[in-house]
Amino acid sequence: MQKTMFGFHARAAAVAACIALGLAAAPGIARAQQQQQSPDSKPGIVVVQTRTLTATVDAIDYKTRVVTLVQKDGSSLTFKVADRFPNLDKVQKGDIVKATYYESAAIVVRKPDGQPTTETTEAVQVAQRGHKPESTVVRAVTSVATVTAIDYKKRMVTLQRSDGTSSTIHVGPEVKRLNDVKKGDQVVVEVTEALAVSVQKAATKTN
Repeated sequence: MQKTMFGFHARAAAVAACIALGLAAAPGIARAQQQQQSPDSKPGIVVVQTRTLTATVDAIDYKTRVVTLVQKDGSSLTFKVADRFPNLDKVQKGDIVKATYYESAAIVVRKPDGQPTTETTEAVQVAQRGHKPESTVVRAVTSVATVTAIDYKKRMVTLQRSDGTSSTIHVGPEVKRLNDVKKGDQVVVEVTEALAVSVQKAATKTN
């Protein structure tokens, strides 16, 4: 299955809430910490992860915009480069692709304040035409879900999203003060993603 290079796939609000709350384990998470809170505040937590990738262009189809990269361990990744990113014709087999991916998810539980919502903003910066591809994409998603049921003993919470669908999730032990969360409270998840990608010519070997 191909992935879209230099792009993001939207998360469902419940999935984002799971990751941010520590409700489900997520690979690559660098650190998670409880937000500083006053005694009368609701629980909150922040999760941050950073991933880096360095790979070599092994194959490229300019017509279909499909690129295959080979990593140092020999594994390969095949991507389709989004049309909005120019200069694909400047990429050649053997070039080095360097990518850094950053994600932070902050969550707070609050008293009811309006209806559940999901808002998305995105900013894109790309290299000028004629140069090697280089891009930075920043995407922010804010999702608000409502707690419709909660089992404190089993640490199970049911969240209703803005589209009316619901998910029941298990709250991990790292989330403190679960008893302060009440039915009708809202879970606010702010997920920020940033992806920086650059393409460089392979170093020339000297005899």
